[in-house]
Amino acid sequence: MGPEEEERIKQLLPHARARLDLAGQKLGDRGVVALLRLIRQPGCADALEHLDLARNRIGEGGGVAIGEWLAAAAAPPASRLIHIDLSDNLLGDAAAVEFAEALRSDRSVLRHLSLQHNLIGRRGALALAGALRENQTLMTLDLRCSAPVCCKCDPSKLRPDMFSIVRSGAGTMLSVRKK
Repeated sequence: MGPEEEERIKQLLPHARARLDLAGQKLGDRGVVALLRLIRQPGCADALEHLDLARNRIGEGGGVAIGEWLAAAAAPPASRLIHIDLSDNLLGDAAAVEFAEALRSDRSVLRHLSLQHNLIGRRGALALAGALRENQTLMTLDLRCSAPVCCKCDPSKLRPDMFSIVRSGAGTMLSVRKK
């Protein structure tokens, strides 16, 4: 993200109020890190509840940075964030492990985390599954078509002891089986 894009986002933040939609802006890892630096500034996004970063070419570096930001949930604005859409990016196991750590926090208020169409593998999926056993607030974790978790969108290839498969009109959702 260049200086012009950073300035544009800086101008959007105070007006974003509860929702910031940056889907499809091609921020990449550097852009997300710059965005998080801006969001952390007092008054920039104190009321932020919904953050849409879908289709931004965010890889492991940016995903890990987001996870670390979420894990620091005691400090605003992350403490108000209830919905984050990270679908259609390049997030893998390292990012999923960071998200899992954030979800383990008893301060997490996140209710919806969309990670569909990413590159989350078995290690990341297991970390998220473990976190969900402890987390009481997350209502939706969307891992649809996160290869190789869903084996190229074929839910029949998942190990049945790890996930239950819920089919609805909106598509196939994966939910972690709690023991």
